[in-house]
Amino acid sequence: MRVLICTCLGLFLCSLHLTAADFPQAEISNSRIRAKLYFIKGMQQPEGHWVGGGSRPPLAFDDFTITAYMIHALRTYGAPSEAADTKARIERARSWLLNNTPDRTQERAFQVLGLAWSHADAATIEGAVKSLQTSQRTDGGWSQLPALESDAYATGLALFALHEARIPATHPTYRAGVKYLLSTQAADGTWHVKTRALPFQPYFESGYPYGSDQWISAAAAAYATMALSAAVEPAQLAGGAESRFK
Repeated sequence: MRVLICTCLGLFLCSLHLTAADFPQAEISNSRIRAKLYFIKGMQQPEGHWVGGGSRPPLAFDDFTITAYMIHALRTYGAPSEAADTKARIERARSWLLNNTPDRTQERAFQVLGLAWSHADAATIEGAVKSLQTSQRTDGGWSQLPALESDAYATGLALFALHEARIPATHPTYRAGVKYLLSTQAADGTWHVKTRALPFQPYFESGYPYGSDQWISAAAAAYATMALSAAVEPAQLAGGAESRFK
């Protein structure tokens, strides 16, 4: 349960930063945020990572994802008075990301994201980016697992990670991924991705298309939309504009 709570906190803090313009600064810097960071710090492992896990792959399954989210949360919301502690924790997390080998698209993408968000050196990020690029399929997309077909979730996530690593949308890898997303988008603007999660709780309808596949499909649409949005102004992105994650 503590692992699931930690994962949810990471997702919450990351999404809060994405929508920070919609909230007054005082509201996103209050005691509740500080309490969440206190909990997060207490869950960091001696090796430097945070433990993921769960039965909802790929959203909540591995340690790379949650570790990257925690790096982002600490970097974004760490109090100035705790700067030294925050820096040390991020360095430990970055070291763990460097010393462990991802073996699926989700892990490779979040290794890239964690290294980018922790401000790793350019050569280190480039190595992780190349690892992610090598798993791109001939159709331009990425698959969640080697035995599965390409889908919008894995492709959108991979492109988002490349964007955060400062890969321009004009790069052939990025352009191929965008082409895949555009060619697989449904008429209503969504993408259908089949779930891999175990049905451990009663299913309920949210109103999003695709029935029992709607939750992973919604996540796919979110990543795909961010990836496509990054390709709207490629000249600006290639020119070194500041990432919205720091």
